[in-house]
Amino acid sequence: MRWVIGLLLSVLLLSPAAAFAQEALAPTATPTAAATDDTTIQKTWGQKRVIRTLQRRLFAKFGRMEFTAFAGIVPNDPFVFYTPIGLRFDYHFNEAFALEVAGSFLGCFTGDVGNKQERGFSQGCLRFASDLKSDLADPPKVEQTQIRSIKLIDQQVTRLDMTAMWSPIFGKVAAMNDTLVHFDVNLVGGAGFLLTEKVDDVDLKKVDYNPTFEAVLGAGVKFYFGERYGIRADFRQFIHPKQAGGTANPSEISLGFSVFTD
Repeated sequence: MRWVIGLLLSVLLLSPAAAFAQEALAPTATPTAAATDDTTIQKTWGQKRVIRTLQRRLFAKFGRMEFTAFAGIVPNDPFVFYTPIGLRFDYHFNEAFALEVAGSFLGCFTGDVGNKQERGFSQGCLRFASDLKSDLADPPKVEQTQIRSIKLIDQQVTRLDMTAMWSPIFGKVAAMNDTLVHFDVNLVGGAGFLLTEKVDDVDLKKVDYNPTFEAVLGAGVKFYFGERYGIRADFRQFIHPKQAGGTANPSEISLGFSVFTD
């Protein structure tokens, strides 16, 4: 009987030790396949993924009107160098599209035709005779070129054009590493009205005017300051018929100052 009681006591004392040994020898749980994949993806994409953002415009044009005063040059006429002045009005339907109406004057403020029936800067005109025109007025050079006289019949006076404007590019630049200046680049196309003049064939003291239509193509860049002001540079290519036949292609380069409505 005693040996039975001793056996029972031995079993009871050894059971906790065996349980403890089983827990100590139990293998450590490994992460699941799903947890491993998530960790790998986070490490890989966290290092290689690049997030590109396009910041909003700080200068908004949507629904605003723009008024511009400008001055420029028309340098590609072989006989006359023009210096037009004018105004532009733009209505911006959104940030990319606008309608522009532009008018410029590059004629004369007087009706004086001069002693040589020429209308230039001396007669209050916004134009100058080119070097070629001056050469043709020099008798020795006239003999060399065998050209006795030349009469200009398509001198530009004023124009009024309407164009559609598309601004596909905008950005910003740092000025003096202190101020951000916003800008955009635009393309324009449209049509308009041109008035040209010439000295009358019979009455040499009279000026005749001729209206015509023209096509307009161009491009420009605008820089914006604050919330209401801007500076713009524009190029315009005009195409219009000449009185003597053919077409003329005057090119205008201008610089303007703009004010936007609220």
